[in-house]
Amino acid sequence: MKSKILFLILGLAFLVRWLRPDLVGFYFDQGRDALVIWNLLHNGKLFLIGPTTGVEGIFLGPFYYYLLAPAYWLGKGDPVFPIRFMAILNLGSLWLLYKLGEKYFSKLVGLFAVILAGFSYHYVLGNRWLANPTPLPFFAVLTFWFVAKLIAGQAKWFPVVCLLIGLSLQLEAASAVFFIPSLLITLWVFRKSINLKVKNVFLGLLMFGVTLVPQLWFNFRHQNILFSAFYKFLISEKSFIQSPLEIIPERLLFYFNAFTRQLSPAGIPGRIAMFIFVLVGITKKWPKLIQNSTFKFILIWLFTPMVLLLLYTGNHGYVWDYYFTGIYPLFFLLVGAVIGKKMIGIIFILVFLMANLLPIYNYLAQDKESKLVNLGSSLRVVDWIYKDTKDLPFNVDAYVPPMIPYTYDYLFKWRGETKYKTLPTQARIKNLYTLYEVDPGHPQLFKKWQDRQDGIGKIVFEKSFGAIVVQQRERLGL
Repeated sequence: MKSKILFLILGLAFLVRWLRPDLVGFYFDQGRDALVIWNLLHNGKLFLIGPTTGVEGIFLGPFYYYLLAPAYWLGKGDPVFPIRFMAILNLGSLWLLYKLGEKYFSKLVGLFAVILAGFSYHYVLGNRWLANPTPLPFFAVLTFWFVAKLIAGQAKWFPVVCLLIGLSLQLEAASAVFFIPSLLITLWVFRKSINLKVKNVFLGLLMFGVTLVPQLWFNFRHQNILFSAFYKFLISEKSFIQSPLEIIPERLLFYFNAFTRQLSPAGIPGRIAMFIFVLVGITKKWPKLIQNSTFKFILIWLFTPMVLLLLYTGNHGYVWDYYFTGIYPLFFLLVGAVIGKKMIGIIFILVFLMANLLPIYNYLAQDKESKLVNLGSSLRVVDWIYKDTKDLPFNVDAYVPPMIPYTYDYLFKWRGETKYKTLPTQARIKNLYTLYEVDPGHPQLFKKWQDRQDGIGKIVFEKSFGAIVVQQRERLGL
């Protein structure tokens, strides 16, 4: 019976990640990444680094690009394929999470954890994000699985753990970087049961080092650019402070919001209620849970990043929810383990589902003409322009607040080369299309762009696609 319930849960959780790929955001980062992968697949252009991080001058490794390349290849450049590949990968993370809960707690705990991770509104949105942190839960849960084996005395898996941590660092360093101190603490706390040999340590360091080779190669080919950026970030800018007292209240509030919103997307009262329920559960079950080595391991990996982030003031003090992408699965497992016996736990799950299923439904049921910018609306704009040109040459200029319009650079390239067999011409011609995304946050930037376009060509026709406006113009002076 429980196996049927599990497959039903996994099937529904998969659907909310698979359906409506047109709603997924396709912005600056997605266009940039897609262009890099396009150049790999069509021009054989290899790369040593991946996406940039939030810290100036520091880049991730290239694993994310190579991971998505087969999906882009299968889809002939269609972003829907990598979006759905992410859905499959995160289905795998849910399955692994269940197995982790089943093996080290109980089948019921595994089911609770999968329901929480499967239908948390904010977690679902994160799983639908076409960005480098999105595959991290799969590799993170896989890492946790092998760390649990280490704790059980199977030291032979240490090199696999090191390899997985190295790959995770290439997906989202701001989250996976905390896997390193967490692992070191785990090795110390469970040193008697883990009992690493010199061979295990050597192979582990070798596997971890292999994952760093592309970035090291890039660094030495570019005058130590990465090492210099790290030095500036850690030393010159003093990104870690000695006395955290001044930021503790703000950081603790951030922790509260980051984790409780995974349980309740509603207002503060709902989050507080669920937080109290979980806290009471931990208190009541503490004597039993603390005897469980996997529970101790969960606490170490959950609290290590939170303690270290109390000392962090780098990158202008910005800390984001996705810094915890790698440990959210452990949070769901912890909640599943403490929410009580069968009936109490089921009541908690029902309240959780009532809070999260409606927002998920409303998200998936959006009208495609809604006032949002996403893959669907951007693609409708590109297709409309191609059809409106009637196979005649055209210029295009796009305003995307407030960054480079990689979104449209990629979509015009993909659709132009695979469907319409023509690209916007670089030579100045009379037939000009301008498009812009509504930008209330940067009125001066938008006005400057608009004034420039008005001086280039007069508007012949204008059409809106949600929050995107397309203008057919006739270039002046030609």
